[in-house]
Amino acid sequence: MRHGIALDPCLLHNRAFSQRTDDDIPHGGADQGRVARDPRSWKLKRHHLMKSPEHPKGGKRGKRKRPTAAQLRARSALTSASHGWDDLTDAERLAWHTAGKQERTTSQGRTRRLTGQKYYVKINASRSFLGLAPLTSPPKPSKLRPNPVGALSIIDVRGKIVLQLSVPSAPAAHILVLGAPPQNAGRRFWRDFYYLGLLPAPKGGVSDITELYVKKFGNPPPGSRVFIQTRQQVDGQQDLPVQTDALVPGRRERR
Repeated sequence: MRHGIALDPCLLHNRAFSQRTDDDIPHGGADQGRVARDPRSWKLKRHHLMKSPEHPKGGKRGKRKRPTAAQLRARSALTSASHGWDDLTDAERLAWHTAGKQERTTSQGRTRRLTGQKYYVKINASRSFLGLAPLTSPPKPSKLRPNPVGALSIIDVRGKIVLQLSVPSAPAAHILVLGAPPQNAGRRFWRDFYYLGLLPAPKGGVSDITELYVKKFGNPPPGSRVFIQTRQQVDGQQDLPVQTDALVPGRRERR
């Protein structure tokens, strides 16, 4: 995720001067043993150093984005699931190994089987993210039903923008809702989504996600396009996300 690596500032400072020629080292006189300062060294040091008391602004490579609440939650879930593997009995671990051989994962164009440990962590990290108890036995293979969540609609109710998802049939699983910041009206597809929360209980065939969206991105401006993704999760198993979008009523102001 684009994370930097904290290095020892002193080590980096020394490396900046390690590649010097003999002309940089004075010979004789009062300056014997002193190293001439390279006028470019401050640029190297400024570029590589991360934030520190001596360099509060840090360097270009030292700037890191603060993780979001969802990212911290996902890391915590992954750590919890990883530790849970050691709490299983040998018989339970053997069951996970057997089940993992039936699972496949695709990475860099290659399909591989999952080990028992990776399968356990995959399932229980997803459950832990939603606050569910971990499974000590592998779940039964189940084919998820089609995602019941339909199209997104955005309406203006007495001057207030309301975002609703069509849910014609009751969902039989946990449904995760992901969203993207408001985009230009001409955009038809979006790739980067953020976790908003679980799908609120539908009423009258629709689920109101206004609070989830506004809490994350604020009120979408008139004339913008909102992208939403939903995906089902059953016993830690997830299906592919379903994407929908809609225009916010009104005309966007041009600057």
